[in-house]
Amino acid sequence: MVASPQKTRGRLQNKDDIVTRMNDLAAPFILSTWNVLGTMAMTEAATTGPSLEEKRSVGDITGFVGMPGEKAKGYLAMSFSKSCVLGIVSNMFGELLAEINDDVVDAVGEITNMVMGGAKGALSKMGYKFGMAVPTVLIGNNIRIARPPGDKPIIIPFTTADGPFFVEFNIIEQ
Repeated sequence: MVASPQKTRGRLQNKDDIVTRMNDLAAPFILSTWNVLGTMAMTEAATTGPSLEEKRSVGDITGFVGMPGEKAKGYLAMSFSKSCVLGIVSNMFGELLAEINDDVVDAVGEITNMVMGGAKGALSKMGYKFGMAVPTVLIGNNIRIARPPGDKPIIIPFTTADGPFFVEFNIIEQ
């Protein structure tokens, strides 16, 4: 069972219920993203909030981590434009970076891991107990995350002074 707002514990009766549930699930990821980027990279990120739109999160570099659990599983992906990730990692390292290199790849994996770790605590209070997995980082222009038919992740677009990035997640109840 997918824990996207349409199919969660209990019945959602109307659009307001769906929006409320989507916001509840997205809040831990939004707050953790703000905390990690603000603390580690002195970077502010604005968001218009979560969406179930069919737009795909695409970027030049993507951190991906599975969310294994007994009652639910899922994933978190953070997909950054080149300009955005270089701005964030330059702030983290205190030096201007012009290209995606091994240090940037490591930083994206660590950012993804820290955002998941931060969200994990709040999700636990909602009844979702997840273990941790090792993040994977994918590099390339406009990487698209392929999903199984019917998979409806929640996508949270963010913007920074250096460009856009997307947080995408899904929780599937077993």
